Parts: sequence; C-alpha cells; structure tokens
Amino acid sequence: MIGFFLLLCLSLAPFTFKFTVADDGAHVTVDDFKLRPESESIFSAPQEFFILSDDSVSVNFISGTDAYRAQDFGAVADPAVDNRAAIQDAIDAAHAAGGGMVVLQSGTFGISKQPGDYGAILIKDNVFLKGNGIGKTVLRVVDGWNEDLDDGFKITGIIRSPWGEATKNYGIADLTLDGNRENTKGLIDGFYNGGRPGGTITDEDVWIVRVEARYCSGYGFEPNERNERLTITESISHHNGRDGFVAVYIIDGVYKNNIAYKNDRHGFNVITSSYDLLLSNNIARDNGGGGIVVQRGSLDTPVPHNIMVAGGESSRNGKEGVLLLMCYNVEIKGVDILENGSYGVRIHDPRLKSCECVEQSDHQ
Repeated sequence: MIGFFLLLCLSLAPFTFKFTVADDGAHVTVDDFKLRPESESIFSAPQEFFILSDDSVSVNFISGTDAYRAQDFGAVADPAVDNRAAIQDAIDAAHAAGGGMVVLQSGTFGISKQPGDYGAILIKDNVFLKGNGIGKTVLRVVDGWNEDLDDGFKITGIIRSPWGEATKNYGIADLTLDGNRENTKGLIDGFYNGGRPGGTITDEDVWIVRVEARYCSGYGFEPNERNERLTITESISHHNGRDGFVAVYIIDGVYKNNIAYKNDRHGFNVITSSYDLLLSNNIARDNGGGGIVVQRGSLDTPVPHNIMVAGGESSRNGKEGVLLLMCYNVEIKGVDILENGSYGVRIHDPRLKSCECVEQSDHQ
C-alpha cells in the first residue's frame, strides 16, 4: 500500500487569511467527547448518552426521572409496525419536561413519515435519543412506503429537527437508520437537521454519536443550513443513494472517526459556506464519486473556508480521493490517498493563484 501524506494550503486572491480553525469546536473534554455548552442549557447531556451501550451497560438499565422508555409509550420492536408516533410521544414528553433521554431497546422498529410533512421522527431541544447499539436498535422505514402515495412528501430524515426552528442541545446515539431502499419508493435521508436553507435560523450543540445510516435512497447524514457546534463521531454511512456524510453550512463542527463506504456519490461532502470545520481520522472508501470533497456547490454563496482534514484514508473511490472546488484556507495532512478512480487530489478553481504541496508521495 502506497500512502499519501499531504499538507496543502490554498491561497485564493484576494484572500490573505492565515489558516485558523477551532481545535475541535469544544470547551470541555470528557472521555474524548466534548460537552457543550458548559452551563448555558437547561438540561445537560447525560453521561449515559455518551457511554457505548453493550451487555453490561444497556439502555434497559437506564432509569430516573429524566429517562423516557419508548416502549412505555407504545413502541414495539416489529419492522412491520409504524412506531413513529410512539417514539415521537416519548420525545415530546421529554421535551415538555425541559429535557431528558429517550431510550430504545434492541430490535427493529418500523418507521413511516409524519403525515403531511417532511421527515419522520422530530428530535427537539434538550432531548437525547439513545438505542442499544449500531445494528442492535434499528429504525427502519416500513416496507412499501411510497412517496407518490404520501402527498409527494419525501422522508427528509428518518430522524430530523423541526423545519424552520432553531433547535438546540440535542443528540442521537447507538442507533441504525435504515432507509430500506429495496422495498420503498421515493427519496429518503437518514439524518437531517438545520433551521431553513437560505436563512439564518441555526441549530446549535448537536451530537451524533455511533449512528449508522444505511440503504437510504438519498443522503446518509445531511446536516443542513445552519449548524453551530455539531459533532458527528464514530458513525457509519453506507449503501446510500447520494453522499455518505454532508456538511452544509456547518460552523465550528467536528466529523471524527467516521466511515463512509459504497455510497453512490461522495463519501464526505463539505459544501455551502461551511467554515471552522475539522474532519479527523475519517475513512472514505469505495464510494461512487469522490472520497472527500470540499466545494461551494452550484449556488452563489460564500465558499467553504478554514477546513482541516487530518488523518484517515480516502481509497478506491470512483473519482477523486480529495476534490477541492471553490474553497480557501483548506489544510489536508496525514491522509492516506490511494487507488482512486481519477486524481489522488484535484484542485479546481478559476480563482486559484497558488498552491503549495509541502510533502507528497506517489498516488496509486
């Protein structure tokens, strides 16, 4: 295996910024997870949310006044049963109480879209939804769901935040989001959030921890305009119809230790004015498009900038290992880039005036 180490700095006239990016967009370190905000929210994320569920630390043993069991609200582990309303009732109860953790036991839970709107389950302020582990707790779109028969509304997020609202201090952990691509018809995204594209409404302090998005006809993870202090860590996105992980106008965010493979388009796609964003030790492999892409996109918006891509791997993707398209102050270092379908690293920008490759070995 021939590795690739690249430290790449872009200078785009008339910009002369020195590269700066928040170390990892956080204030306090607890077991490598960042707790934010420190004292600004009514409800703080419980430590049980961050602990990996297993046979010894199961969600079945989580209790207390801030814990809400979805099964107590009628959720049943049956892929043929639509559990959306029951899980939503548990989330709404936690939200009404000022915050809490909603827990789902092991099993496959059928999910359908909320009537007359986009998306399925709405996550809300100060609510943390936790399953029993990737592949153990599965939210799966029910067989036969058809966008054409559902008022033409897409499932823009099996889990998503509410449209047109600033949702703050929430997260999901230890779940699989399954779009059931072979047995449904229409566009389905795994996770979606953000206030409203083209506006200034912003979701803040969001956690995606050990979540799998698979077999969605759309995106695996699509955090959208806008998010501040979003963390996605130790998560997996595969066999989705578009990109594995997207960062659309993400400010002060972290994508760390994630894997994107066999998605139809890009593995990781940073787009639309994102800045102060760290991608650390992620793996993009066997995707149909580029492995890691940083680009403005087709809209006339400020370009992504102050992006750090550190460590990890981009290999065997159908197009570029790394594509930089209309962006500035992007630093790439310590990434293994090999066996991609076209370029190892491609930089394409009509405004590009200079590029320095500090260290590089052959791409294969």
